[in-house]
Amino acid sequence: MTALPSSSAHHPFPETASAINPSQDPSATIQPIANALHNPSQSTSSNSSHHHRPTSPIDDPLARDFPHIGKMCKEDLRDLLNDPDYFNAIFIRQPIVKDMLEKHESLISTNHALVERNLSLRPKLENLRDRVASSFNQTQQFISEFEILSKQQADLYQAFGESASRSRLLTALHESDKLAESLANQFAIEGLLEEEQFVKEFREERRKYHKRAWMANRWSEGAIRWD
Repeated sequence: MTALPSSSAHHPFPETASAINPSQDPSATIQPIANALHNPSQSTSSNSSHHHRPTSPIDDPLARDFPHIGKMCKEDLRDLLNDPDYFNAIFIRQPIVKDMLEKHESLISTNHALVERNLSLRPKLENLRDRVASSFNQTQQFISEFEILSKQQADLYQAFGESASRSRLLTALHESDKLAESLANQFAIEGLLEEEQFVKEFREERRKYHKRAWMANRWSEGAIRWD
């Protein structure tokens, strides 16, 4: 192989000479390549001649993994190490590096597509968020109204509850007894009522009294359930 001059103006790959810097590798997977390129003594035999001449292929891991680099002579390897642009041009043409760069670009394109899709969904998401917020506020309003109505219902129901109903029954029972006694006094002692009127009113009041007394007794015995 003919040795290449050390000047970067005569690189065999001028179009890619400054395309990538090794420190900007897309993946740590390509680091062994750079290490191998910087240690040619492990894959090349010593050559004491200062003239460029072809060298026989070297059978070692570097030569097997990177045949193009393994076939380089000592002078080419020295140029490869001393000239960053030449190194970059050779480096990015290695299949594993090209594969990693392609995967890197593919991932970037995929990420860009996801970003665009997410941005396209933003108006719908914002609209949905506003609708959820409106529904939440409306629900809170309904809850407040329900609590007010529940309190009003409880206040109204309290007057018809078991305790209040039994209290009214006992009060009416006591009033019926007092009224019947008052009618008897008006007829027998004061003479304010005719016999026919007294019998009619007294009988009616005692009928109410006995009905209420029967109900109160049944309630006290637990025969009446208030569900």
